[in-house]
Amino acid sequence: MRGYIFSFLLIAFAIFSTDGINIIYPSSQYYWVYGSTPNLVMWTSNSSDPSNFNIYLRNNNLPQLATGSGLALANNVPTSIDKANVSVSDTYGGQNGTGFFIYFSHPSNASNIYATSELFQIMPNGTEPSVYTPPSNPTTTSGTDSSTAKKSAASAGISLPYKGLALSILLAITSFILI
Repeated sequence: MRGYIFSFLLIAFAIFSTDGINIIYPSSQYYWVYGSTPNLVMWTSNSSDPSNFNIYLRNNNLPQLATGSGLALANNVPTSIDKANVSVSDTYGGQNGTGFFIYFSHPSNASNIYATSELFQIMPNGTEPSVYTPPSNPTTTSGTDSSTAKKSAASAGISLPYKGLALSILLAITSFILI
């Protein structure tokens, strides 16, 4: 049950956090490969983000990865490098499949989550790694600033003043469930 609540909190955090670190690879479009193949992790960040974080792998369909913080893939990764390579070992049983996600957390507190990825797939050892293709830059039309468009897209959904309130309500509900 705690694994599901933890996942609920991760998803809620991903929904309500639009600024800060954003994991762009892996994603639902790009898979990882199990085994010794280095797997790429890419993210965007800004100068106000924490300087380091840990990377964890989770999957709520696999008992080994559905409890606790999951599988630690990397520790004290500098935020400023914007990418890292990690290997998915057989520490968790080496199962392939769907439903995997990674999250970045405080180096000494895995429950202090900075970012979560989309769900992605891990393919069997020997599969060719997927190749990241950056999205094309949007063309700027007259009177449109692409940075403004990006900010507007990032804040779509719940308006900024209500995000904290919505997250507080979700945390209160989760706390009530735990009691």
